Amino acid sequence: LATDGSEDGVYTITVIPINASGRRGDQLSFTFFYDTVPPEVDLDTLQLITSQTAQNALSEISVVVRDEQPSSGIDWDEVDESWIKLIRPDGKPVPGEATSDKAEKLIFKLEVPLATDGSQDGRYKIVIAPKDKAGNVGGPVEYEFYYDTTPPVIDPSSLTINGKPLE
Repeated sequence: LATDGSEDGVYTITVIPINASGRRGDQLSFTFFYDTVPPEVDLDTLQLITSQTAQNALSEISVVVRDEQPSSGIDWDEVDESWIKLIRPDGKPVPGEATSDKAEKLIFKLEVPLATDGSQDGRYKIVIAPKDKAGNVGGPVEYEFYYDTTPPVIDPSSLTINGKPLE
Protein backbone atom coordinates (compact mmCIF):
# COMPACT_ATOMS: atom_id res chain seq x y z
CA LEU A 1 0.00 0.00 0.00
CA ALA A 2 1.06 3.58 -0.63
CA THR A 3 2.66 5.51 2.22
CA ASP A 4 1.54 8.98 1.07
CA GLY A 5 -1.94 8.80 2.62
CA SER A 6 -3.69 8.08 -0.67
CA GLU A 7 -4.61 4.54 0.37
CA ASP A 8 -5.21 5.17 4.08
CA GLY A 9 -8.44 3.71 5.45
CA VAL A 10 -10.06 0.60 6.89
CA TYR A 11 -9.00 -2.74 5.43
CA THR A 12 -10.19 -6.28 6.09
CA ILE A 13 -8.15 -9.44 5.65
CA THR A 14 -10.14 -12.66 5.38
CA VAL A 15 -8.37 -15.96 6.07
CA ILE A 16 -9.71 -19.43 5.29
CA PRO A 17 -7.38 -22.13 6.60
CA ILE A 18 -7.09 -25.20 4.37
CA ASN A 19 -5.06 -28.27 5.28
CA ALA A 20 -3.14 -30.56 2.90
CA SER A 21 -6.17 -32.81 2.32
CA GLY A 22 -8.33 -29.83 1.32
CA ARG A 23 -10.44 -29.55 4.49
CA ARG A 24 -11.44 -26.01 5.27
CA GLY A 25 -11.52 -24.44 8.67
CA ASP A 26 -13.65 -21.55 9.84
CA GLN A 27 -13.19 -18.29 8.00
CA LEU A 28 -11.75 -15.46 10.10
CA SER A 29 -11.70 -11.77 9.24
CA PHE A 30 -9.30 -9.21 10.63
CA THR A 31 -10.05 -5.51 10.25
CA PHE A 32 -7.38 -2.86 10.66
CA PHE A 33 -6.89 0.81 9.94
CA TYR A 34 -4.03 1.72 7.61
CA ASP A 35 -2.76 5.22 8.47
CA THR A 36 0.46 6.73 7.14
CA VAL A 37 -0.11 10.47 7.57
CA PRO A 38 1.11 12.11 10.80
CA PRO A 39 -0.98 14.68 12.67
CA GLU A 40 -0.56 18.35 11.78
CA VAL A 41 0.07 21.25 14.15
CA ASP A 42 -1.86 24.43 13.37
CA LEU A 43 0.56 27.17 14.47
CA ASP A 44 -2.08 29.82 13.70
CA THR A 45 -3.92 28.58 16.80
CA LEU A 46 -0.90 28.68 19.13
CA GLN A 47 -1.75 30.54 22.33
CA LEU A 48 0.66 31.73 25.00
CA ILE A 49 -1.58 31.97 28.05
CA THR A 50 -0.73 34.17 31.00
CA SER A 51 -1.81 33.70 34.59
CA GLN A 52 -3.87 36.48 36.12
CA THR A 53 -2.81 35.33 39.61
CA ALA A 54 0.92 35.42 38.74
CA GLN A 55 1.14 39.00 37.42
CA ASN A 56 0.43 38.00 33.81
CA ALA A 57 3.35 35.54 33.69
CA LEU A 58 3.41 32.85 30.99
CA SER A 59 1.80 29.77 32.57
CA GLU A 60 0.34 27.69 29.74
CA ILE A 61 0.67 27.02 26.01
CA SER A 62 -2.04 25.54 23.82
CA VAL A 63 -2.21 24.62 20.14
CA VAL A 64 -4.70 22.81 17.91
CA VAL A 65 -3.59 19.47 16.42
CA ARG A 66 -5.44 17.83 13.54
CA ASP A 67 -5.22 14.44 11.85
CA GLU A 68 -6.63 14.54 8.33
CA GLN A 69 -9.27 11.91 7.56
CA PRO A 70 -9.22 9.05 6.87
CA SER A 71 -7.17 8.59 9.98
CA SER A 72 -6.69 6.43 13.02
CA GLY A 73 -7.12 9.63 15.06
CA ILE A 74 -4.85 11.46 17.44
CA ASP A 75 -3.84 9.35 20.43
CA TRP A 76 -5.07 11.76 23.12
CA ASP A 77 -4.78 9.07 25.81
CA GLU A 78 -1.01 8.88 25.36
CA VAL A 79 -0.09 12.59 25.56
CA ASP A 80 3.23 13.12 27.33
CA GLU A 81 6.12 15.59 27.45
CA SER A 82 7.55 14.26 24.16
CA TRP A 83 4.56 15.86 22.39
CA ILE A 84 5.26 19.45 23.45
CA LYS A 85 8.23 21.10 25.15
CA LEU A 86 9.18 24.63 26.08
CA ILE A 87 12.94 25.17 25.76
CA ARG A 88 14.66 27.96 27.73
CA PRO A 89 17.26 30.29 26.20
CA ASP A 90 20.01 28.07 27.70
CA GLY A 91 18.62 25.02 25.82
CA LYS A 92 17.14 23.28 28.87
CA PRO A 93 13.46 22.32 29.01
CA VAL A 94 11.04 24.24 31.23
CA PRO A 95 9.36 21.81 33.66
CA GLY A 96 5.69 21.28 32.96
CA GLU A 97 2.94 18.83 32.11
CA ALA A 98 1.60 18.00 28.65
CA THR A 99 -2.16 17.38 28.57
CA SER A 100 -5.04 17.75 26.13
CA ASP A 101 -8.69 18.64 25.98
CA LYS A 102 -9.23 15.20 24.30
CA ALA A 103 -10.78 16.93 21.28
CA GLU A 104 -8.22 19.03 19.41
CA LYS A 105 -5.99 21.03 21.75
CA LEU A 106 -2.58 20.05 23.00
CA ILE A 107 -1.78 21.89 26.24
CA PHE A 108 1.48 22.46 28.11
CA LYS A 109 1.09 23.71 31.70
CA LEU A 110 4.26 25.12 33.24
CA GLU A 111 4.99 23.83 36.76
CA VAL A 112 5.80 27.41 37.76
CA PRO A 113 4.86 30.43 35.61
CA LEU A 114 7.81 32.28 34.11
CA ALA A 115 9.05 35.24 36.13
CA THR A 116 7.84 38.75 35.33
CA ASP A 117 10.83 40.56 36.84
CA GLY A 118 13.07 40.20 33.77
CA SER A 119 15.13 37.36 35.25
CA GLN A 120 13.74 34.81 32.76
CA ASP A 121 13.47 37.06 29.72
CA GLY A 122 14.96 35.71 26.50
CA ARG A 123 14.35 33.67 23.35
CA TYR A 124 12.27 30.55 24.00
CA LYS A 125 11.40 27.70 21.67
CA ILE A 126 8.29 25.53 21.64
CA VAL A 127 8.79 22.07 20.08
CA ILE A 128 5.61 20.18 19.11
CA ALA A 129 5.50 16.56 17.86
CA PRO A 130 2.08 14.88 18.36
CA LYS A 131 1.31 11.19 17.60
CA ASP A 132 -1.68 9.46 16.12
CA LYS A 133 -3.03 6.04 17.13
CA ALA A 134 -1.04 4.40 14.32
CA GLY A 135 2.17 5.75 15.86
CA ASN A 136 2.82 8.34 13.14
CA VAL A 137 4.83 11.34 14.33
CA GLY A 138 5.59 14.21 12.00
CA GLY A 139 8.84 16.08 12.11
CA PRO A 140 8.80 18.39 15.12
CA VAL A 141 7.24 21.79 14.54
CA GLU A 142 9.15 24.60 16.22
CA TYR A 143 7.99 28.06 17.22
CA GLU A 144 10.35 30.66 18.68
CA PHE A 145 9.34 33.74 20.62
CA TYR A 146 10.96 36.36 22.81
CA TYR A 147 9.70 36.48 26.39
CA ASP A 148 10.17 40.08 27.46
CA THR A 149 8.79 41.41 30.74
CA THR A 150 11.15 44.32 31.24
CA PRO A 151 9.48 47.62 30.32
CA PRO A 152 11.47 50.13 28.30
CA VAL A 153 13.20 52.90 30.27
CA ILE A 154 13.69 56.50 29.25
CA ASP A 155 17.09 57.98 30.00
CA PRO A 156 16.31 61.57 31.06
CA SER A 157 19.88 62.67 30.35
CA SER A 158 19.37 61.83 26.67
CA LEU A 159 16.46 64.24 26.22
CA THR A 160 17.33 67.23 24.07
CA ILE A 161 15.50 70.19 22.56
CA ASN A 162 17.05 71.61 19.40
CA GLY A 163 20.19 69.62 20.12
CA LYS A 164 20.61 71.03 23.65
CA PRO A 165 20.16 68.94 26.83
CA LEU A 166 16.94 69.42 28.69
CA GLU A 167 17.57 70.87 32.13
